[in-house]
Amino acid sequence: MEEEYQGRFKALKVIQNMMHEADEEEQKEIRKLEVEYERKYAEIYSLRNKYINAEIPTSKDLVTEFDDRAAKMKDDDYEKLEVTPCDVKSI
Repeated sequence: MEEEYQGRFKALKVIQNMMHEADEEEQKEIRKLEVEYERKYAEIYSLRNKYINAEIPTSKDLVTEFDDRAAKMKDDDYEKLEVTPCDVKSI
């Protein structure tokens, strides 16, 4: 192989290695985030499980938050919505 092509090949190989190293670094950072959010979700799932199994009393703060969110969702058109009962026998 000509010397010019060998130089290009070597440069491309170094660039490829740089991409590989960046990919590895990216995967490590992604995994750190995954672990962080796995911990957060574990806490939420644990709390949810306690409520489902009635292991803890209902939090007034959570009920208030629910009511606040529900109030924010309602607008002038909310009351205009009509919900037609579904006849499950026809399904």
